[in-house]
Amino acid sequence: MRLILLLTANTIRSWLRNPVPLLIMLLFPLALLGILYTGLQPLLKEKQWIEPFPVAIVDNEQTFETKLLLTQYQKSEELKKLMKFSVLSEEKAEQQLKANRVAGVAIIPEGFTESLWTGKNIPVEVISNEKRGFQAKLFRQFMATNAKLISAAQAGANGAYHYSKKLPITEDELKQQRKQIAATLTLHALDRNQFFTEETVTGYGGTSQKSFYALSGVLLLLMITGLFAIKMTRREEQQVLQDRLALYGLTHKEFAWSSFFSSSFLFVLQAAVLCGLFYAFAETWSWSAIFLTLLYVIALAAGFSLLTEILSNENAVLGAAILFTAANALFGGILFPVSLLPESLQPASSWTLTNIAQEGLLQSLFSSGDLPIGATIKLAAATVILLAAKQLLIKLKKRDLWAEHSQSPSTAYDS
Repeated sequence: MRLILLLTANTIRSWLRNPVPLLIMLLFPLALLGILYTGLQPLLKEKQWIEPFPVAIVDNEQTFETKLLLTQYQKSEELKKLMKFSVLSEEKAEQQLKANRVAGVAIIPEGFTESLWTGKNIPVEVISNEKRGFQAKLFRQFMATNAKLISAAQAGANGAYHYSKKLPITEDELKQQRKQIAATLTLHALDRNQFFTEETVTGYGGTSQKSFYALSGVLLLLMITGLFAIKMTRREEQQVLQDRLALYGLTHKEFAWSSFFSSSFLFVLQAAVLCGLFYAFAETWSWSAIFLTLLYVIALAAGFSLLTEILSNENAVLGAAILFTAANALFGGILFPVSLLPESLQPASSWTLTNIAQEGLLQSLFSSGDLPIGATIKLAAATVILLAAKQLLIKLKKRDLWAEHSQSPSTAYDS
């Protein structure tokens, strides 16, 4: 054990003598979070998933009703947060669409206003910009919703018209009243003060969406730290040092466990940085959360260390580590809640390290505040199993090495 600790201390000192890779590892989360903050700034500041995108309206009708309708679109506070409407000619709108300056174009045809009065269906032509897939789909959905509102308004106008036919009024008065009712109901349906409703659901473990993804980001970045740990523990100078010390009788066992402890140091160091950032963001932390985070990073160090024993080639180890990280991120509730996964995959997700740590930290930070016993036992058990598997592989490699060295020349020749 003394040799393992000396090797670990020597490895850490070598990192401190050349701190550039270590600083890159520690600053990587800050750079990544800065990029994400820039991209998600509309959501964080104004609770908007996307910035308002431009769309064009072509009014070939040019009646009072269509002009009033477009004015409603342009002045709606709700729509301003989503789309920027501009009224253009058909030629200008096509140019804007080809130049990828608008997400879509809606063309109001001639006779549209009269169709509102008579109950006929003259559709509005909607042209989408394929280069703006999500925005174009959202614009199409918005126009489809308006079409349904117009149909509902027409149904109401027809009902009022049939009722008005029983009144003692002239035919001209009846037609005029029908036009007025149709226009009033249609414009009233489209002139809603609120286009969207918000409802808070408990899909993020009883916490807010921001806190959920902030915690998920900490867990994911700690997993990515494993990739840095593999590279740093397998650097060229580390291999040279191991080759020299092997001449003095140090075995693979000492090097393997020294690599585990060195990786654990990197994980703990990165965890301190990330937990500090999370505290600055969420303004909450606890001793139970610190203990659970330590268990999580030790389990991660054990998992990545086991991969280095299973595979000898560095590129193969990195590939397996990337797959391990991706699987935990996808099935462990990091990218989105586990409840959104297919039901067939949800039971498997409960055994991923990220999901165990996430549920435990959510409970510790935002629910009871106590140390979650279930998550603690699972993480401790996972660590023991992974380290036991690592020790077993070390013994098997040692046995194979002994068998190779004890083989006689004649036996080697016969084989």
